[in-house]
Amino acid sequence: MLQQHLERRFSKDSVKEIIDLLLSDELLGKTCSSNNDENLELCKCLSVKIKDRLKNHIPSDYKIVCQVVLGDMRGAGLRMSCRCLWDSTTDAVVYTSYENYY
Repeated sequence: MLQQHLERRFSKDSVKEIIDLLLSDELLGKTCSSNNDENLELCKCLSVKIKDRLKNHIPSDYKIVCQVVLGDMRGAGLRMSCRCLWDSTTDAVVYTSYENYY
């Protein structure tokens, strides 16, 4: 069963490209709002859109976890971390970022 699962791995590069295109389409020309509720809704909306778009490109036995973080670029840095149970033989992760200078 594990061997069959490993044969159904997805391409990280193609997933990253899909996410990058979606982010550029959705965020081009937008600025970070001073209203936290608007930013929260945008994060939720982007997360749902990313997961929906990836469902056609990732085998159905994979669980998609999507985390979106918005921040205002004011010369400061941002560091994040998270913990999870991970099996490097079966699990995969894709990271990407989008910067908008408007």
